[in-house]
Amino acid sequence: MAQLHIWSTLLETKAGRDKVFRTVGYSAKLISGLLVRFKIKKLQTLSEAISNLRVMTRLLDGVSMVTESIDYGTGSSEPDVLVRVCNVMQNVLYLLYYPCEHIAWAGSVKLMTVDVNKWYDRSDVFWVFALIFSLVSYIHLLRKLYVQERKLAREAARKTGPAVGSPEYVKMHKAIKDRRKNLVLGFVQEGCDFMNAIHWLPSGYLWAEKFPPYVVGFFGSISSFIGLYKNYRSAAAASASG
Repeated sequence: MAQLHIWSTLLETKAGRDKVFRTVGYSAKLISGLLVRFKIKKLQTLSEAISNLRVMTRLLDGVSMVTESIDYGTGSSEPDVLVRVCNVMQNVLYLLYYPCEHIAWAGSVKLMTVDVNKWYDRSDVFWVFALIFSLVSYIHLLRKLYVQERKLAREAARKTGPAVGSPEYVKMHKAIKDRRKNLVLGFVQEGCDFMNAIHWLPSGYLWAEKFPPYVVGFFGSISSFIGLYKNYRSAAAASASG
């Protein structure tokens, strides 16, 4: 019953529903790609239908993105300068990404007369650079965490800080481990998206257009499962507090 309540809480949110759809869509692409010789067209059709559905559900995301960007501003509350710059740049790039995707979608359903592929290419470029800034931020934070962990161990060895095994040391070490786990998950998630984002660029850029469907499905599935897991944890925490 508790699990059902958690999933109910998860599916009540737009982000939760999107993660479920994304996971199903990429999993279908992965399976259909691996079993291509069996010509399971229904899975590919399902994957494409879910992809189109997610594009439509993102039509209003630009509004929330504008609000979030305004609220964050220049990130004055963020003490780390590099993280602040990366966050601001991500906000700017996503503000450019959404209109391009919306115009491309409008062109694909004949609401506008535009070059659909060019507008999708533009949105992909903005997505790639947003992911690069995100990955840089994750690497920087993981490095800082490594330094923090080394410092904690060094102070314990020199007896200038909490002793190994003491409640304070255990608490601080656990906080570092939990933080590192979240950062690694985020880095892998964004890294998998980055692999696919490059693939969707016009041919000629790195590995653009070189992945077979099952590779796209593989990276997308990993990213989606991580995102679903993170949303599930949030839903579980919300259910527990409620």
